[in-house]
Amino acid sequence: MIFPASNRSQKAAYIFARSFALGLTLPVVLLSIALPYSLPVSFAKAAPMKNSAIIAGEKAAASCYGQNIEQAALIVLGDYGADGRVLVRKVLKGDASLLGKPLTLPGPLTMGCRMQPVPPLKNVMLLLRSDHSLVEIYDLPEPIGYVSVLVPIYGKTQERERLLALLSLYKNPGKVGTTYNGEYKKEFLYAIRQMKEPANFEIVKNVYLDEKVDAKDRLPLQEWLAETQDPRALPLLIGALDSHDKWLVNDAASKLICYFPGKETDAAFAARLKTLPDELRPMVVRTLLGRGVKLTGSVKLPETTLFQRAEALDKEGKKKEAGALYLQILESGESNGYILRIAALKCLDESSQAVRERIIKSRLDWLTEDAARGNYLEVTDTARILRKLKDERCLKGLMAILPRRDFIFARANLLACLAIAELGKDAAGQAASALLREMNLSHKSELSTRSDEQVRLLLELGFLRQASAITEAQEFCLNPKNSNWASSYKSLEPVLKALQTRDEGLSLTNLLKMQGSQKLPQQAVEYIIYRLGELKDARSTDVLLALFAARPAYSPQTVNEALQSIGGPEIVSRMEATALDGKSPVQAEAIEVLSNMAPARALPVLRKLVKNGAIEVRVRALAGLSRLGNCDDYKMLAPLADYWKGDRPVHYWVLQARYNISERCRCH
Repeated sequence: MIFPASNRSQKAAYIFARSFALGLTLPVVLLSIALPYSLPVSFAKAAPMKNSAIIAGEKAAASCYGQNIEQAALIVLGDYGADGRVLVRKVLKGDASLLGKPLTLPGPLTMGCRMQPVPPLKNVMLLLRSDHSLVEIYDLPEPIGYVSVLVPIYGKTQERERLLALLSLYKNPGKVGTTYNGEYKKEFLYAIRQMKEPANFEIVKNVYLDEKVDAKDRLPLQEWLAETQDPRALPLLIGALDSHDKWLVNDAASKLICYFPGKETDAAFAARLKTLPDELRPMVVRTLLGRGVKLTGSVKLPETTLFQRAEALDKEGKKKEAGALYLQILESGESNGYILRIAALKCLDESSQAVRERIIKSRLDWLTEDAARGNYLEVTDTARILRKLKDERCLKGLMAILPRRDFIFARANLLACLAIAELGKDAAGQAASALLREMNLSHKSELSTRSDEQVRLLLELGFLRQASAITEAQEFCLNPKNSNWASSYKSLEPVLKALQTRDEGLSLTNLLKMQGSQKLPQQAVEYIIYRLGELKDARSTDVLLALFAARPAYSPQTVNEALQSIGGPEIVSRMEATALDGKSPVQAEAIEVLSNMAPARALPVLRKLVKNGAIEVRVRALAGLSRLGNCDDYKMLAPLADYWKGDRPVHYWVLQARYNISERCRCH
């Protein structure tokens, strides 16, 4: 599942809901939601700073000022001109000889993805790299004040001195500008995550144990203590199980399970089974029983749900038995949409007409409603289900998806069109008529001015493969009265013609090959690639491999999926070679594709790469080992998991891989 950056919170919610439905333990949920390279710490957001001439919302803001300060070779206060020159009035970091002189930047400053020019500004702070390119710019008193205070602290050569200075601000922030929003707490948390000296662990430990520190501030400290896997953290986490704050207790329990498996942890859990929060007890009981701990008294493993039993059978490869339970869920009063969609998809992997009929009878009304009202993640799954049902009674639900024009529904819309086309000419004709009506009424909607939505609608018509509808669309788009549609149609004309040919795979492959001479809209290319993957057309292998290597602007995941779907020794060999090529810009992508296509071929590659290469390469390799590795890999990763001596940039991913391997292979 691909999530736009703007929908990461929705991703987290979706993963959490699915994990909950699956009956996964809390650690799994936590590890699933975590985002790469982000600090797993969050304080209340600072109030927005007003009256800035800089569009802060469009900037990729660092999590704290320290990140920017450390990146900057030069930090100055001065007046910025639109010509890209800065009159330096104060030098906080870097070449002091620049004081009072004009400083020429590589070019005028711009903001955000829209490249809006930064206006001339007085009394601004600029954080610049050694080549004078911009790290960050501040024009308000508050951030300027914070950075002015922090620069000399980050300039201290001794780690302990920096930490103690930041700790002093943490406890006694004072006032900078007009308000204080916990900025120094963020700085302290950032600094401890860069800690290299084990002796300084005690600084954080003492803050954590300080009774004056409240629970919400203790939680991120606890998270860091746990993630070090330092033995000194173990008694602190065990102690947190007795806290009156549920968040501290929940976090401590999950961290103990993930990072501190062993007799001491098991004993601590066993002693507290009756006092742990109700929502934690099932997870802890399952963990203890899974580790072979014998429980005494009346404590029992909570009864598993029907869905959990189905998933367990499915995982064991007992597809028939699992399918029967999934079908039972669908015919029950279950209302959890995530469970229902997963159950339906699993049921329909290998289904008879009788099974499909039972699903239609029990859940067609619900699926139709879901198609019309669900979010883009839900609707995409629903479109897959409706397509797999292969029944004309699903047409209403499929038709309900088509008017959802937001770009994040693009995959769902394509699936709906393909499903409708597979239902036959009558169904496709009804859908085509609906789309044509939408075109004719476009002057009443934003569709009249949005070329990307016009392109998608025309593509949907094309994939319905109704020649008469395409002719009607052509007449509409090329009519001078509808001139705002003309360019959209002309850009797609080769695609619409290709979709009417008998050999769809060959025609679409040829379209991709001609990309150099005739540029197709990105959405069209993505749809074509997806369709070629569906068709498993091996004739497209060469052009798809070329696109894979080129990393086009549209979602590269679509190319990856298509290659995995087509398969074959040629693709596997190419992925293996690329995965081992440290100079390839798509090395990380190749690791992922290879791991999905050929796990046995991938394992030696993954083992080699976890210790070498760029961060993204190591992260992908660790993600692969997390799914495919065994107890030998668990042991191999142990040195990398050492917080003080290991591979710090990928530390989180090493912990995740070790935890997942240990749970899968029981190599505690």
